Amino acid sequence: MLNVADFCNECGNCTTFCPTKGSPFSDKPRFCLTEKSFNQTENGFLLQKSGASTTLLHREGDKVMKLTKDENEYNYSDEAIAVSFDLVDFHIKYIEKLEDDNPEITLKNAAQMKVLIDSVTGIQE
Repeated sequence: MLNVADFCNECGNCTTFCPTKGSPFSDKPRFCLTEKSFNQTENGFLLQKSGASTTLLHREGDKVMKLTKDENEYNYSDEAIAVSFDLVDFHIKYIEKLEDDNPEITLKNAAQMKVLIDSVTGIQE
């Protein structure tokens, strides 16, 4: 279940009709349909397709994370790290720390974005 940010005015009606637990406007992934709406959101996703590659961008405030899925691997990056993951079992193939002043690196966002990109691309293919 996801929320289409471009069509949502955050009125809360979806909470009444949602077949899953929760309120889609506030606690489901918010997908933007355009780059303009993505750049205006505080927390949202934007899916981009280019040939055999699919990229999912995630904005949290000023931070933008990126996960690209192509024929060979997943590539994730944010301001602190760049990681390549195996396409089959998502094990780390390559990792590069981009920021030295952040002692704790988490790949939680990469894992969440993998689930989303696989779910959405599964629908498209």
